[in-house]
Amino acid sequence: MTNYAAEFCDKERKFGFDMAAEWMQSKLKIEPGGENSSHWSDKQTETLISMLDEGKEFRAISNAIGKTTVQIYAKRRKLIEKGLVEAPEETPSEAKQKRVVKFKQLTKAGVTDVHEIAKQSGCNESSIYGYAKEMGYEINKGKVIL
Repeated sequence: MTNYAAEFCDKERKFGFDMAAEWMQSKLKIEPGGENSSHWSDKQTETLISMLDEGKEFRAISNAIGKTTVQIYAKRRKLIEKGLVEAPEETPSEAKQKRVVKFKQLTKAGVTDVHEIAKQSGCNESSIYGYAKEMGYEINKGKVIL
């Protein structure tokens, strides 16, 4: 048992669970969260704003800034609330639905190359693999098998 656990049990016996829980909370270190802007430098925020304006992918932004995609989504939400960044014209689910429709159109038109479908659909190849799997298609050697 760690020192904190032993001390927690001791405090729980003496003062009750609520007091022991408060004591334990006071001992915990605060970790940086995604939405807390104090953990974003001004340079990181400026870079995020410019990359969002340029339409960069969240993975590219994540690599450039050194933040997780969850933190970037959270920061973007805060920037939208402040009016510093415009909200996307369509929700992520609407965008996915459009890509799925485009995938269906291309496969019906006879396009089978995963790379070409991804390029024309505006998404990455792994998304195409996911769409194909959802619809019961198989992919072999980079080609969608109808």
